[in-house]
Amino acid sequence: MLEAGDGVEALDVSRDFQGEIHALVSDIVMPRMSGIQLAAQIIRERPNIRVLFMSGYTEEEIGPLFGSNVVPEFLPKPFTAARLVTAVAAVLGNSRAQ
Repeated sequence: MLEAGDGVEALDVSRDFQGEIHALVSDIVMPRMSGIQLAAQIIRERPNIRVLFMSGYTEEEIGPLFGSNVVPEFLPKPFTAARLVTAVAAVLGNSRAQ
């Protein structure tokens, strides 16, 4: 697992890591770079990466940031560790982790 304190650091970590990164789990609102900006940049550099967004805001509140009311792969806060594992498994296409 790779970790970063904000979007800019996450982008640097992604660029420095030579292996495959299967998923990006990112808050939508972060300092220095939003999760949406981060995901857009990482997807350009790693087109096969899957993305899971999380936020304390509702889907209806953040939907306009995506240009619609539908947010791709979204996990509302607060959530349990088990719910996070299930959401990541779903993003990766592994339904056995439920």
